[in-house]
Amino acid sequence: MGALDGGAGFDWLVSDKVRLQVAYGARSSSDATLGISHSDHSALGVQLLLKPSANTLAGLTYINAYSANGRLDTLTGSLSADTSGLLNEPMNFNAVGGPSSGASNRILPSPPLEA
Repeated sequence: MGALDGGAGFDWLVSDKVRLQVAYGARSSSDATLGISHSDHSALGVQLLLKPSANTLAGLTYINAYSANGRLDTLTGSLSADTSGLLNEPMNFNAVGGPSSGASNRILPSPPLEA
């Protein structure tokens, strides 16, 4: 979603084994006619992290983003992918990540066993 210039978020350590992270950002948030909730570009991300054991950390991530002109504005990848083929149409993006994506998943090595 490129640059977002205003927003809010929190990182809540629910317990030693559970963490919840939430963030929201918007572009042109200083425009009084749009504010933070009616921006032409915005993104909401939620991530739940679980640590069931000392050597395992897993997570689930959800992202919802809106672009009024359909552009990602990330300046990565092909021009066609970044601009949605120059259709200039509003787009809503939804993405979910988990263990298969590796976005929030890692397994830590166990300490060596002593003989």
